[in-house]
Amino acid sequence: MKLTRPNFAWFDWNRTITGAGPALLMVFYIILATLTDLRLAVAELTGLTGMIVILLAFLLYRGEKQTPEWPIWLILTVALLIRIPFLMRPPELSDDIYRYLWDGLQLLSGENPYALAPAEIPAVTDSLATIKNAINHPHLVTIYGPAAELFFALASLLGGTITGFKMALTMVDLGCCYLLCRLLGRLRIPLWKSVLYAWHPMPVLEIAGSGHVEGVGLFFLLATLLSLTKNHAPAKAARRKNSYWAAGLFTSCSVLVKLFPAVFLPGILLLSTQQKRSGTITFTTSFLLISIALIVPFYPEISNGLQTLHTYGATWEFSSFFFRSVRSLLGSSLIARLCVGILFLVCAGRLYFRLYHSLKTCPKQTRPLAILKTFYALSLLFLFLTPTLHPWYGLSLVLLLAFAACPCGLVLSWSLFLSYQVMISYSLLSQWQENDGVTALIWLGPLTALGLQWINNQRKTLLDQTKKDTLPR
Repeated sequence: MKLTRPNFAWFDWNRTITGAGPALLMVFYIILATLTDLRLAVAELTGLTGMIVILLAFLLYRGEKQTPEWPIWLILTVALLIRIPFLMRPPELSDDIYRYLWDGLQLLSGENPYALAPAEIPAVTDSLATIKNAINHPHLVTIYGPAAELFFALASLLGGTITGFKMALTMVDLGCCYLLCRLLGRLRIPLWKSVLYAWHPMPVLEIAGSGHVEGVGLFFLLATLLSLTKNHAPAKAARRKNSYWAAGLFTSCSVLVKLFPAVFLPGILLLSTQQKRSGTITFTTSFLLISIALIVPFYPEISNGLQTLHTYGATWEFSSFFFRSVRSLLGSSLIARLCVGILFLVCAGRLYFRLYHSLKTCPKQTRPLAILKTFYALSLLFLFLTPTLHPWYGLSLVLLLAFAACPCGLVLSWSLFLSYQVMISYSLLSQWQENDGVTALIWLGPLTALGLQWINNQRKTLLDQTKKDTLPR
């Protein structure tokens, strides 16, 4: 008796995904929001975020076959709704926002936040005393860039409270979701792929929940990419030139919020050159002028912030399996940091070298996507090599999933949450105890996904070769 495969033609995958996908996602976020204290519910947090990332991976898999019918208003509405419960919670997984608010209030009062460390400044009110007591490393001057300090001051105008500050950050994050949709449309990529960032648990927990400033830098990065991917008519030279000036301004703001976007500068320069070679000069001039204009008001005290940056780069480490392995092998933290830094520069140079040559042959309309895929690879490389690996460092990777999602990046965007196991002992006993096994697991998942992807690609290549060999000539 011959068995026949069941026919599921009656089942509408597209309609089911379109309706059930957002609904199931909301259920996971509601359960996550009902947890009493995220610091003591790390197991539940990693489990629920894992389910959300699996759902997003499934939507990506099915979406490549049948495009979900999600309009931009639905994507942004769901993004807003899943952020609101975490916006209203206190920042449980990180206390960085207290430093942001302190810096912002100092700047509003006319003080240079780079001049003195919080421990050296008396708190004149009870609210300031509360904020000051919650700051980590109060003996160090702020490490954040001038553009970040200006944003801190603006966000502090919303009542000078943690909730008001998080509200400002969440509004910028929703702006990122909108600009991402715009950029996807500009590059003729399906709009629904924006959910890989808009509905991902990392921006929800790290921006709306913990209030990290990385989203501001990503907002300016997206604004840069939108400025440089405009298709201007040849007659509109003035408008084209203005876009290069705007791109330089946005890039400067992005780099001076957090320094990591500086690794994208060569790619941004290549993008500006691909549009019009003279535009690179305009872009560079704008970038330098805006950078100087942002730095000068904080000079010379800003050098104190550079000293804190040096302390961070030379001594801090967290949850980095590769760096710890190199340090154990070499027996020196300094030599290990130098080796890891050189390795990153060599690999980044190699990626940009390949990009430069590929841009010579690929069609003009696909060049921005090739550059974005390089940014994605650089983000992965940074996360694997950095000595300090906090979960929110993965926000740039999550933003770029819409352009170059792969199993390795998707798994890493979740496995970073495993490092929050330190919060259990820290919240209960005030002891920061890392687990080497957990640190290894953060790497193991993405590398396993990378290995399985490579095996699958080799299998497909072998099958294609076999088919070619068996075809009649």
